[in-house]
Amino acid sequence: MKQQKGHPKAAQKNRINSITELLNTCKGIRYYRWLEAVAIKPGILTHELSEVMGLKSNNHHNADQHINPAIEAYGWRIEKRVRTKPNESWGWHLVKIKREGEQ
Repeated sequence: MKQQKGHPKAAQKNRINSITELLNTCKGIRYYRWLEAVAIKPGILTHELSEVMGLKSNNHHNADQHINPAIEAYGWRIEKRVRTKPNESWGWHLVKIKREGEQ
């Protein structure tokens, strides 16, 4: 069986319903501060991760590639959406993954 990347508790695949509980569960994951920034400021723009939140990275888009495998097991993911133009900063959102049959 393949080991789940990310936080060790993620392998349990327990669905988490609140952002606060998700943040508490994922405190030890790499790029936790990015997860926290998106939770605190939904729709934060990519450039604001540095300018407003003080997060340092040459490529912020790598953060969701590390975060999503850890939080998807809990029923969440970070999605980036175009807010103005595709070549400008995108908005980052923490969204619940819908299960089959959920609306």
